[in-house]
Amino acid sequence: MSARMTISAAMLLAGQGLFATQAIAAAQSCGTALNEFREIVRTETSMGHVAQTNQTGGSVEIARIEGLCRSGRNTEALAALKALQRRMGFR
Repeated sequence: MSARMTISAAMLLAGQGLFATQAIAAAQSCGTALNEFREIVRTETSMGHVAQTNQTGGSVEIARIEGLCRSGRNTEALAALKALQRRMGFR
């Protein structure tokens, strides 16, 4: 293998590692946002500010958003979470 090919291969592999690291970080930020919102909904429900039916519907939607987050679709997951927060009156 020529030196140019070796360097190109090394850069490609390093780049894939970087993208994998970024994907993990993105998924963690998405997961963090979901966990924070879950806790807010639980707290507000326990204080009587959110109806139990709304909390149940929100939990189903959060589970769907969590699937997006786990599949690496962070931008979509965060957009869906913001939409859910608006529908539930939190933002």
